[in-house]
Amino acid sequence: MDNLLNIIALAAIAVVVFLVVGFAGFKVPAPLRWPAGKPTASLSTLPPDFDLPPLAKKWLFQGSDRAENPSTLVAWGRGKIVSQLPIFGRTWLPLSWTLYLIPGENFIIQNRITWFGRRFIRGGEEYRDGKGSFVLGSKSSEYKYLDETQRALVWFYSIWLAPASLVA
Repeated sequence: MDNLLNIIALAAIAVVVFLVVGFAGFKVPAPLRWPAGKPTASLSTLPPDFDLPPLAKKWLFQGSDRAENPSTLVAWGRGKIVSQLPIFGRTWLPLSWTLYLIPGENFIIQNRITWFGRRFIRGGEEYRDGKGSFVLGSKSSEYKYLDETQRALVWFYSIWLAPASLVA
């Protein structure tokens, strides 16, 4: 009987250690992933006398005498997303991302969820040549209405990160 109790106690301790270590791994922030390559294009700018409504000028120029007009853009960062995991329940997962954007045309966003700073799950989205896709792991998915969703994301990212490129 004592042997059975020892086995049950050790199993309970092992489960607790597994849950604590697993949960702790998601508390380590994701490392920043710098994009590959070096900038190749110089930024063009909109002149201050560009013919726009006053509110649009205020938004684009933001108190400066010029508004950057990129033809391509790369952005990157890190954050957290919430997920419902089978064993751990609802938890925040560390995420790093890289966005490659041609304003108003194409984008690719690569996401990496990490555990103890190491890639745990990778995925992303893209919209190229009028076709949208969603990638999770090594599986790429294309759905009936995904093109419209991804087209909306192209415009969202363009308005957010490179608004002057849409009026030039």
